[in-house]
Amino acid sequence: MLTLKFYKQYVWPTLIILDANKGYRPEEAIEVLEKLHEMGVIPVLFEQPVHRDDWEGLGHVSHFAKNKYGVSVAANESCRSLADVKKIVQGELADVVNIKLAKVGVLGALEIIEVARASGMNLMIGGMVETRLAMVFAGHLAAGLGCFKFVDLDTPLLSEDSVLEGYEGITSEVDDVLGLISLVSGNCTFYGNEFDISQCLIICD
Repeated sequence: MLTLKFYKQYVWPTLIILDANKGYRPEEAIEVLEKLHEMGVIPVLFEQPVHRDDWEGLGHVSHFAKNKYGVSVAANESCRSLADVKKIVQGELADVVNIKLAKVGVLGALEIIEVARASGMNLMIGGMVETRLAMVFAGHLAAGLGCFKFVDLDTPLLSEDSVLEGYEGITSEVDDVLGLISLVSGNCTFYGNEFDISQCLIICD
């Protein structure tokens, strides 16, 4: 909560994405939303609030968050395959699915995107702990399709990049883009493709 108090004092009104990394029980996730509401902080997205296999809990938190506070809930760890996404869609268990190419592959991602878009769900693109080259590919996919509401491609910043060659001359541009992915305002140009996404700050609990 100390981080959120800092956010409220110094970063507001940047929109906030809260990523629980499947760390809460349903009642704990709801309590977090209630405490945030008391602080005057309403996240634009609550990502994976419960364990990946707690489908009932995911749906419960999702319906509570949307109906009570207008907060969308994203399935991340619960989105491991096309079958998972179909289950989420049929049960109305989440408002957003987070697609990671390292997890589902390109063809798998395209299948998931088709199902999610047909159902009216919003899309988020993210990444595992990957290199900048992998993030560039994911960025191109997201920009080319133009259907992603949330973009979180900052994972190369979490570790030393193992790719030593291959993008001399563009390293600065890639770094600039990755630095903007988690905190973006307005339109973000990624190698000639333009994202139109809201200003978002992602905070992991």
